[in-house]
Amino acid sequence: MNQKQLNVLTMCKAVLAHLDSKPAVWNGFSPLVSVVHNFRTSVLALHQQNMTQAERSTVGYTKDRNDQLNAMCDLAFNLLLKIRSYARITNNQVLLHAIDYSESHLRRGRETEVINRCQLIHDRGKEHLVALSDFVVTPDMLTQLQRAIDTFSPLSAKRDIILGERTTATANIPLLIENIRKELRTLDDLIAGLIADKDFVTTYGQVRQIVDRGAEAKQKSRKTSKRHNSRIHLLK
Repeated sequence: MNQKQLNVLTMCKAVLAHLDSKPAVWNGFSPLVSVVHNFRTSVLALHQQNMTQAERSTVGYTKDRNDQLNAMCDLAFNLLLKIRSYARITNNQVLLHAIDYSESHLRRGRETEVINRCQLIHDRGKEHLVALSDFVVTPDMLTQLQRAIDTFSPLSAKRDIILGERTTATANIPLLIENIRKELRTLDDLIAGLIADKDFVTTYGQVRQIVDRGAEAKQKSRKTSKRHNSRIHLLK
């Protein structure tokens, strides 16, 4: 969530805290009870989307993916060099054509394509393992490459899932805030029109204001002796 959206969420939580501090003042009015219930549900949903967005950061997954991609391609290209040497010496054009990638080509393209190239190199190495022994191709080398492939494949898929969940949460947040805006307009009128407790109504008006925390933080960072007030507005 951006700072403005976080400010809205903070205000909504303050409104709920105020309502919950004196439920007897308003819970006798069925229209208010219904609106407060809907408002609370929307605020909880907004909070959850904020948590999902924060938790579904792909930074760590991207680093793990990149590290594993490099490890897999390094192993595959090292094996490719040995197989290609064997194919050229024996004039095995079919084998040479199958695995004749440059290092940049091996790593280029969609992840599924890179995985398939590395798997092909592994399979060709396994197929010609006996003949490749003179080129220092060992079963352990093939095992390491297969393990790297098997490790990378789910990392790629998991990152896509995480990114999808974060994208969905990001798209839901403005919709929830728009819905909250409508509920607050109704809540404003109901509290002003139904509640006789003036102190409660006044305090509601105060917590209903949105404090611009972003502006507040910038003001505090300024090296000045003057006091600066945060910008405050209502979500209309």
